[in-house]
Amino acid sequence: MNRIYGYVITHDTGFAPNPFGEFLTLATCMPVIRRNAKAGSWLVGTGSAVHGLRGKLIYAAKIDEVVSLEDYGRDSRFLPKQPSRNGDDANRQGDNIYFKDEEGDWFQRESDNHDCSHMDHDLSGKNVLVAKKFWYFGSQACDLPEDLQQIVQKGRGYRCTDSPEVIDRLEKWLSTYRPGIGAETLVSGSGSCGPC
Repeated sequence: MNRIYGYVITHDTGFAPNPFGEFLTLATCMPVIRRNAKAGSWLVGTGSAVHGLRGKLIYAAKIDEVVSLEDYGRDSRFLPKQPSRNGDDANRQGDNIYFKDEEGDWFQRESDNHDCSHMDHDLSGKNVLVAKKFWYFGSQACDLPEDLQQIVQKGRGYRCTDSPEVIDRLEKWLSTYRPGIGAETLVSGSGSCGPC
């Protein structure tokens, strides 16, 4: 069953989710969502009230694939998602930080975002959610329309809906924006965001 998983992004750094490269990925944080979400469902990250962004869309992504953390760590498609201290934000914010050695023990690649104290929490999510089509507004977060405010989570945790009507409204509203990083309005007057 397709669902919308709405949650608050308290720190939007490009790490979780990671919108860089060919895919948007959620490989850390939000372990319950990563354990349970299926392909075809939606991720909706909204801003924090602390930062004055409550009810504003940071990103939305339709999940194409659910990959185990172990497979994500070794799949060649996701090598560009490994963090590197050299290069631009895309390199530094890489979320492909966990891998198993030949004995089956988990290790963590060096990351500016998570250290080993996050490992148990992250690994409990078991999966990485992968989206080919996504809308990432980041610091230019857009107000969600009033009829979509019901998917906005307040505080910790997440809000979930499987209402076909709400999913349809989300998809129609998002279709007025160009997908990708810095999504732009395609239809004049369709939302509160201009070019990001």
